[in-house]
Amino acid sequence: MRVTCLMLDVKSRKRKKERKTQDTRFLCTRLCNAKHLTGAGLAPRVEMLVLLPIAVTLVSFTTCLPESHFFSLANFIGSEDETPRSRTSAIVEQRTELGRMVLLLCTKTCAKHRSEVPVWVKEFNHARKYEGIEAITYYYHTFRQPLPFFNETILTHMPNLIYFIAQKSFPYNGDPSNKASVMSWLDEIDQMRRIEPTNHLELDAIMSGTTNCSNKYLIIASSEQCPMDYWSNIARVATEYGIFPVHLVLPLPPLMNIILFKRLAYLDPSGCQVLVLLYEDNYSELSGDVNPGAVREWIQVLFPEEEGDCPALQDIFWQPIKDSLTELQLLYFTGEQEIQIFNHRKSYVLVGLTGGVAVIALAMSIFWGLNGSAFAG
Repeated sequence: MRVTCLMLDVKSRKRKKERKTQDTRFLCTRLCNAKHLTGAGLAPRVEMLVLLPIAVTLVSFTTCLPESHFFSLANFIGSEDETPRSRTSAIVEQRTELGRMVLLLCTKTCAKHRSEVPVWVKEFNHARKYEGIEAITYYYHTFRQPLPFFNETILTHMPNLIYFIAQKSFPYNGDPSNKASVMSWLDEIDQMRRIEPTNHLELDAIMSGTTNCSNKYLIIASSEQCPMDYWSNIARVATEYGIFPVHLVLPLPPLMNIILFKRLAYLDPSGCQVLVLLYEDNYSELSGDVNPGAVREWIQVLFPEEEGDCPALQDIFWQPIKDSLTELQLLYFTGEQEIQIFNHRKSYVLVGLTGGVAVIALAMSIFWGLNGSAFAG
């Protein structure tokens, strides 16, 4: 506040000082005339003495601020100002960074919808056993001004519902008091197709089935050490763009591990998360701190909407998928992998270390024995 005041020029301070004096005199006059409204006596004078310092302080505060920073009563009670919009925006951003949410918008109180919709969302989650980050959350907002995180023209009426996932909104535009219609809408937007290969042959077929540009796959893999609890929401984002999500759990069985990391040669086998897009016999990896919103942006960059369903490959983003392995190659890489596993097992390392120490101790004892024997002489 002091810094703002010091930045004002001399003329501005003089004008504001004059205005401050006028406003103070005006408030004093109104307060001094309060006895005419409440009757003569001590009470108006006491009221005047209590309110006068407050009035002077408020006038001093407002005159120190530029006109663009003036506040009205609505700003403090949370109506028609930035506060509700900022709060709602923050909640939507926080809850949809990894998860998803249904937002109820009303121009009035709409107490009936506020009591019914959250119950229906809870029933929907319970029916599908959604918990934690996978569950759909709920929030209510009184719509007075345009919100920054969606285009209100997508709404046909109020009250209405909006579903958010990974920075994208889906309007309901139906009757929010019709439970069957709302549940049907939730079921429709919740659709998620996923593939979970159970053996190396199925995984190999997926990696070899991308020659047709309509077949796009997103491999999502994680381990218990660094779980990707929100993988299902990433799969839902991929489904929006016609991409088939392939879910894997690391570490993979030996043959599946060989297929994945030998055919996608630039992947790091020691990593605990894998996110790879397969298209036209090529693959593109997204690494780092990944969330559904980042996956959406990644897909939009690789598959521009204006280029249709079969966009051209951009070499800087893609690497070729290696050919399928022969039975002899599978046998060789399986043996190599088993050797690596044996070499890294702690029990084998401990046995080798103990044996090595024992051999050194035996050699030293023999040397000392020979050094003190007649053989030395």
